[in-house]
Amino acid sequence: MLEMTRTGRPHRAGARRPYVSGDRIRATDPEGLQYLGKVTSVQPTGDGDFTVVAEIREPRHLRGHLLTSVVDETGHGPGVEPYRR
Repeated sequence: MLEMTRTGRPHRAGARRPYVSGDRIRATDPEGLQYLGKVTSVQPTGDGDFTVVAEIREPRHLRGHLLTSVVDETGHGPGVEPYRR
């Protein structure tokens, strides 16, 4: 499982979740490898950020593996961003 973390800010009450189930994210690991993930879960961390769990879709040989990351309210985190075609 690939896990990326970031430091957070105080949680804002009522902050919108940056992703919903089914959204796509792109993650880049420290070695520069890129992964495309399909979001399965988004949970607030209590400090203004969100924990995102995504099923890896690409590269294909890693399908079924999970990627977890902490992102801010814009959907960005260390090496993680919304997927745009």
